Amino acid sequence: MIDPKALQKLLDELTVKLEDMQHLKQLDPATVAELLALKSKMDEMPANLRADFQNFLDTIPNASKEGAPIMDAEARELAKLCSKASLQRYTQAALSSSALDGAEAELNKALAITPGRVPLAMLAPDPADIVKATTNVDPTVRSSMWLDRLFADSAAMYAGVTFDQVPPGVAAYPATTAGATGAQKGRGEAAADAAWTVGVTELKPSSNVVRAVFSSEDAYRVPGLESALRRDLGMAVRHAVDLAIFTGDAGANEDAGDVTGLTGIDKLDEQTLTQANKEKGEDTLAAFAAMLDGKGAGGLEDLRIVSSVPANTLWTGTIAVANQAVTIRELMARNGLRYMPRGDLSDATTAGKFGAVVGRGRNIRGSAVAAIWSDFELIRDHYSGAAKREVALTATVFWNFGVVRKENWARLKFVA
Repeated sequence: MIDPKALQKLLDELTVKLEDMQHLKQLDPATVAELLALKSKMDEMPANLRADFQNFLDTIPNASKEGAPIMDAEARELAKLCSKASLQRYTQAALSSSALDGAEAELNKALAITPGRVPLAMLAPDPADIVKATTNVDPTVRSSMWLDRLFADSAAMYAGVTFDQVPPGVAAYPATTAGATGAQKGRGEAAADAAWTVGVTELKPSSNVVRAVFSSEDAYRVPGLESALRRDLGMAVRHAVDLAIFTGDAGANEDAGDVTGLTGIDKLDEQTLTQANKEKGEDTLAAFAAMLDGKGAGGLEDLRIVSSVPANTLWTGTIAVANQAVTIRELMARNGLRYMPRGDLSDATTAGKFGAVVGRGRNIRGSAVAAIWSDFELIRDHYSGAAKREVALTATVFWNFGVVRKENWARLKFVA
């Protein structure tokens, strides 16, 4: 029997890895081998983890077919071009106002990106550089691996949000919201015309911007500084986009820049836990069980739960079965409920705070979409702060989020 904890850890790692490379639908060869090895042992997995693993495979094109490649021909070609392209050459072309050529020009053409823009793939974090001292002023000072800033793990894909790379223009997502109902008819009896309704969710690009300023003196004093700041910008953007999917962001100066997250979407299924009942394991289970609609979720194992950190602290530290010293989290796990804590989702379990966002896993793909336009604007400005020897890095990512089919989504809220 496969160790459930080891498989859980691997699924979490692979989910984050696939999230990072969603723009290419690509996995590295080592991960492919690992997936195929696990796929051959699916019969040995516990039922709930087998379902989770299959759901994970379903997010990868062709991965559910025995012996089929993880990447199709187009994805492999994009991966090849992306590996040849260089962010440095994009930056140099921008600084000199010259046209791109080589792998960079081919990649932009393949992704239908406007000339002068940079593919979002170039923001993917490279392994932290091992920087070496460029001077021997103090031979006792030793350089080591750069420690990047810590961000919360991406949780949107874990919950079931579809990340869709789109070309320039308005992204439209149609969905059938009402239609015919089958009815038995006798011989010669006419069928009535059915009323049907189709809704279209339109997403227009909004922007998420990150900016960093450093001095030329700092760049010479600290080797690898600009590279580290560039990685930090990329991670900060992904963190901000992932968090906005859950909590929204209404901080733009104009309404067109606002994003409504899953905790703010109107008429989303919402289960509640009172302050008196939030420490009771049976009431917590009942709240999640109430989300089983027989369509998007038939069993507790179909729920993709992203919890707040305070909710996780509550469930991990509260005894649900006193005479057995079983916590609420352990009780949830025994009944097939797994969840991923997400930092910054909520800051408490008091009345009015959200404890979890839940995706109903059956046919969830496309029910909530984060549209990522194929490029971001990168500006390296060393002119504006030239008098102070300052360089500004500004990256703007164009994206938006929308729920296309609300029936696949629910949330848990603490009330008085």
